[in-house]
Amino acid sequence: MNQKFRFIIYIFFFALTLWALDRLIYDRLIFAFEDRTGWDAFRWYSFERASREARSAGPDLLFAGSSVAQYAVQPENIARRTGRSSMLFSHAALMPVDLYHYRSRIEAVGPDLLVYIFNAADFDLERMTYPWEAGPQEAQGAVRAYLDARHPVSYFYPLEYALSQDLPLLRRSELLLKGVFYGLRWGQVWRDVYSWNQEWQAGPLKRYLNYQGTDIAEGIFREGLTGACFSLDVSQMAGGQLLLQVPEGLEPVTIAYHRPGRPGNGPGQTCQPPGAPSGSLTLEKSGWQKITAGPEPLFFLLSHVLVDGKRIPVRPDAAVYQGRGVRLPGNLGRSRIDLPDRYVRRQSLEDQILADLNYPAYRADFFARLEADGWQSPEFRHLRQFHTLRLAKYALGWADFQETRQFAYLRQFLTHYRGPVLLINNPESPLTLSVYRKTVWYAGYLNFLKNLSNERVRFVNLADFELPARSFIDAHHLSYQGMELMQEEYARLIQAGN
Repeated sequence: MNQKFRFIIYIFFFALTLWALDRLIYDRLIFAFEDRTGWDAFRWYSFERASREARSAGPDLLFAGSSVAQYAVQPENIARRTGRSSMLFSHAALMPVDLYHYRSRIEAVGPDLLVYIFNAADFDLERMTYPWEAGPQEAQGAVRAYLDARHPVSYFYPLEYALSQDLPLLRRSELLLKGVFYGLRWGQVWRDVYSWNQEWQAGPLKRYLNYQGTDIAEGIFREGLTGACFSLDVSQMAGGQLLLQVPEGLEPVTIAYHRPGRPGNGPGQTCQPPGAPSGSLTLEKSGWQKITAGPEPLFFLLSHVLVDGKRIPVRPDAAVYQGRGVRLPGNLGRSRIDLPDRYVRRQSLEDQILADLNYPAYRADFFARLEADGWQSPEFRHLRQFHTLRLAKYALGWADFQETRQFAYLRQFLTHYRGPVLLINNPESPLTLSVYRKTVWYAGYLNFLKNLSNERVRFVNLADFELPARSFIDAHHLSYQGMELMQEEYARLIQAGN
């Protein structure tokens, strides 16, 4: 055997060993620990993990979609109503191109029914060419750049994407290697998840995105901030001590407490205390700190709260959510959690604020939050996506419907996927749907979806489903109350297809 041939064999076995270690050890190691992550904490890791769990569980119903689906479906609720096991197969901005590349994953799950929940926002309308600009209806260069830069390409189907797209050599090589080696694909993304889970298990969770702790009777904001008052059974706390965080700007804050605590009146109610306080304490500094609360249930009333960064005195006769108060640990009162928790959506005071508004107040709030006049300024950077989508919907009034790239991917997915599918065009806020629902484009959009129906595929248009405007937190995401209103309809549609 000559030296050159021996060198090739060594390289081959070295690569094979690396691949075996990568697939047999690394790939299992990063998903070996118990996962306590909550809603949207580590979305890409969570989707990969959920996808693998779905293959093992083999649910009867698999709900696919973007955040439109995540904000719309409670799988456990659907399971109770239909008597069929249900799971979510979802991540933020999951578009038809992703669904197309996830076909093998979905086939490995083998659901009796795939339910794809979407609305027009999932079809990349932001890449449409505006009517005052020359060119095809879809800006091809912008579409390619957007699709290539997305996380799903790097994490979930790099090999397939590299082989199906015309890419620069360097980018194609990068994706090919990620497709072969999970270590390159996932890198160190699991380290933050692992340390976060260790912190969850070891003690009070101080860094988190959404609250996962014990229910607060008066309600709590998603990020774990209380309203103007809150009730706790502090016997759940170690030694009767309560850890809380005073946000910067709230200090100094005085907290009056009452024993025994009143029964919680529920989110949206007032902060009227049950008689005179039995004591109070003043927290002079911001940051995390412990207070001794005693063994009985307690009702806490804050002296003031923050509203848009300003200190506002608390009015006991005003709603709990009159402002944001102190922050509680993310896993308050819980030593364990029913797993998995990553797609569990909890009711928040943000949802309750919307639910309590009348239509004129809700409409004013909607446009103040989502269509501010200064939306191009840095302070509204987090809303850029909503504004580009809003402008795209206005522009559709000048366009005929065309089968652009995302629509083509949906057609291809349905052509190759052999299982039963229920397509649901989900409700959209009437405040934004009215902008383009009577256009030629929207009629063509619905007609395209209707024409996808066959013996395996059923399309249902829920755009006309009657929901109060305040059932939406923005243009296309349902509030918690709106989500609850939709569960019976989803269950009915599923049962009707049997």
